[in-house]
Amino acid sequence: MPARLLFAIGDHLTKALISGSFDQYRALMDLPLRIVPQGATGYVLHTDAELQADFQLYHAVIKAQGVTDIYRQFRRQETLSDGAISITFTTHVLVKAHRIFDPFETTMRLIERPGGWRISHIESVEDHIKWTLGHKSRPLTAQVLDLSLLQGSDDDAKT
Repeated sequence: MPARLLFAIGDHLTKALISGSFDQYRALMDLPLRIVPQGATGYVLHTDAELQADFQLYHAVIKAQGVTDIYRQFRRQETLSDGAISITFTTHVLVKAHRIFDPFETTMRLIERPGGWRISHIESVEDHIKWTLGHKSRPLTAQVLDLSLLQGSDDDAKT
């Protein structure tokens, strides 16, 4: 798979998550979709309704945190025996130019379908997956950005 297609999938995924476009998100996903925290038990989404509920949780967290970009730094690609492709990248979740927590590794399994490549499996760190589901615990044990530092007031601009 050419690198440009990998980047396009990542860009479309980011755009769908930040904008809240379930249709765009759905076009990237293959069902059943397995989501697995590294070293823990995962879950499987079998239906569009389950995928949409999961997506809505993730989008709500992104919106609440003010996320403006999700940058996926390519690490490696492997073609699997069944023709699927495994891609691993370092994920950076950003508010403007600031990471809201330390980067983490994510692996996705892509399978080719008549309409193009689709994500069928996502493996990421457990705390990130919990965060995407709206759990109150802070993701990853890194520094969490104080979002108030990014919100300048009109008074600040005048001084």
